[in-house]
Amino acid sequence: MTPSDLTLSAPALSPRQRRQRNRDEMIANILAAAQAIMREQGVAALNLNEVARRLQMRAPSLYEYFPSKAALYDALYLHAITRFAETDARVWETYPPGWERLRAWFEARLSLAIEQPDLYHLVYDAPVPGFAPGEASTAVALQIGVDAARAVAEMIDAGVIATDLPPDRARDFLLALRHGMIAETLGKKAVVPPISHRFASLVPVVMGVLQAAWDPHGSTGAIDGKEGLSP
Repeated sequence: MTPSDLTLSAPALSPRQRRQRNRDEMIANILAAAQAIMREQGVAALNLNEVARRLQMRAPSLYEYFPSKAALYDALYLHAITRFAETDARVWETYPPGWERLRAWFEARLSLAIEQPDLYHLVYDAPVPGFAPGEASTAVALQIGVDAARAVAEMIDAGVIATDLPPDRARDFLLALRHGMIAETLGKKAVVPPISHRFASLVPVVMGVLQAAWDPHGSTGAIDGKEGLSP
C-alpha cells in the first residue's frame, strides 16, 4: 500500500472537525508565541498585541480564542501545571518508595524548570499581579500536592523515612527545599550558567542530609555533591 492509498482510505473530516482542528492548531500557535514572549521579556510582559503581531493576525481576531490576557495566562498556566503533574506522576509510577524516588522527584522538577523557566515562574513565583488560575488549573495544582503527600506517606509506611512530621508537613518541607534550589538556579542564571549545575548538583547533598535525619537505619547517603543532574 502506497502513502497515497493511505490518504485515500483515511476518513474525510467533517466541516465541524476541520474547524476544530484549525482552532486547536491556532490555539497551539498562540500559546507558543505567548511563551516565547514570556521567555524573552519576562512573564509579566505578555502582551496580546505582540502575540497577534508575531502570528500576523489582527488583535481582535485573537479575542476569538482568548477573550482577555487573563484567559491566555490561565491557558499557559494549565499547560504548565499539567506538564509538572505528568512529570511527578512518572516519578511516582517508576520508582518504588525509597530514596531514589525522592532524588528523582527533585531532579525531574529541576530539569523541567531549567528547560521551561518561563512556565515555572508563571506557576510558582506569582509574577503577574492580580492573576489567579482558573478552576481547572487549580484542581491540577492541588492534585500535585495530594499525590506528593501520598508518595511521602508510602515512604513512611515502607520504613524508608522516620519522622515526627505528618506526610503533608514532610511534603511541604521537601517542596520548600526543592523550590529554593530551583530559585537559586534560575535566579542566578545570568551569572551562574545553568550548565554548571552549581545548585542542581546539590541534590545528592540534600539527599544525604535528609537520610541522616530521617533514615531509620542511620544511613548518611551520598553527601559529597559530586553527582547530580547530567550536563
